Amino acid sequence: MRISRFSIIFGLTIFASSLLLYGPAFVYAASSSVQVGQPSNTGVDPAPGTTGGGAPPTATAPQISRVAVTLSYDSATINWVTNDLALSRVSWGTSPDYRDGTIAGEQYTKNHSTLISDLVANKRYYFQIISIGANGAESRYGDVFVTLNPPDTEAPSNVSEFSAIAQLTYIQLSWNNPPETDFTFLRIVKSDKFFPLDPLNGEVIYEGSGRSFSDFYVTPGIIYYYTVFARDVNGNYSSGSVAYSMIASSDGVKTDPTAPAVDIQLPSVKNPPLFPSAFKDFNFSLRDGLTLDLEESTIPVGQPLEISIPKDRLPDDGSFLTLTVEDPGKKMASSTYLFFYDQVNQNYKVKTQAFKTPKNYSLVVTVFNSTKLIIEKVSGSVEVVSEAQAAEGQGSQDEGLPNSIILGTLGVAAVIVTVHFWRLVRIRKRLDATNSLNVKELK
Repeated sequence: MRISRFSIIFGLTIFASSLLLYGPAFVYAASSSVQVGQPSNTGVDPAPGTTGGGAPPTATAPQISRVAVTLSYDSATINWVTNDLALSRVSWGTSPDYRDGTIAGEQYTKNHSTLISDLVANKRYYFQIISIGANGAESRYGDVFVTLNPPDTEAPSNVSEFSAIAQLTYIQLSWNNPPETDFTFLRIVKSDKFFPLDPLNGEVIYEGSGRSFSDFYVTPGIIYYYTVFARDVNGNYSSGSVAYSMIASSDGVKTDPTAPAVDIQLPSVKNPPLFPSAFKDFNFSLRDGLTLDLEESTIPVGQPLEISIPKDRLPDDGSFLTLTVEDPGKKMASSTYLFFYDQVNQNYKVKTQAFKTPKNYSLVVTVFNSTKLIIEKVSGSVEVVSEAQAAEGQGSQDEGLPNSIILGTLGVAAVIVTVHFWRLVRIRKRLDATNSLNVKELK
């Protein structure tokens, strides 16, 4: 079967267009375990003329030995010795060209040490040591190291739906544990003064991983404040979830445990300042750090919400805040969280547990001053949508660029095919004309 030139060109054009659209990028990542201070078997030549474990020095060059690397997540300390006094320098980089930096020693010595800082966590680095003797002869040593993973300083989520319900002779506490896999146990701290603000502030009445606890050591007529802190395997505590309750005194009306809870009002300032005054004064973000405008954005189900506010937006250093998340359909399923102070970023922030059900949730931020009086309440809401709704909304935002690329590429391919087609038509006409003349000449 004869294949025409047009078919070949048309096929090549379509193939080229496909490569433009869907050409895969093949990335090869090789990893190996290297015992630092020993000759490297990675197959990478750390530097010209080296063997990874150090090139054999000349007779007069200082000999490099006892190389050891002490690692952290963002730094590396390299130690080595030379048999003679030498002036040394260390170069390093993420590739064997050592382009990231160089540190040179300032004095001749036999014991050498270099600290490399500002490294990236869990990253492979190549390094090279050059030691130069007093006579100018030098020795080289090359190897690799991998920085450590950063320490886990992220606190676990708070418990949700933490409640304190007064019964006849005790206060019943209940909650839902955080979902993190590194969650180990929780600590409940109690006070008759105010909410305990840290795991050591107050009387520890419970430690464990259960979901309820009965506090029998209570006196009627006294308000008891409870804070539950979740702890992970690395010792990080959550900011805390709070609840409070009181058993009615003997002369009170409440005797039936099924009756509504005693109406307890936290003290507040009569003429509170508007500070902060609205949700726009707060910052909202998701687990991946994506910032949100709650008036215009939704969050997908299964995501926690983080709220923060700069320290300078609060009236004094003794201020603190709480966040209450309410499910309008389940009045008894509210959660109240303490904000904690982030010294690094100079702000107060809190993280909710992940929202499990798509719906609209009410949010109330309560601001207390240093005397533990309420000075402001800021209300708002957050709309939680299903994963399908979130994906649909994201897709509508992101589809423009890929579609434009595809359509543009197909347009270019169509033009190329059209041009080649008409060129083939003209060539075919000329060939037919030539063949006709040849036939006439033969006749």
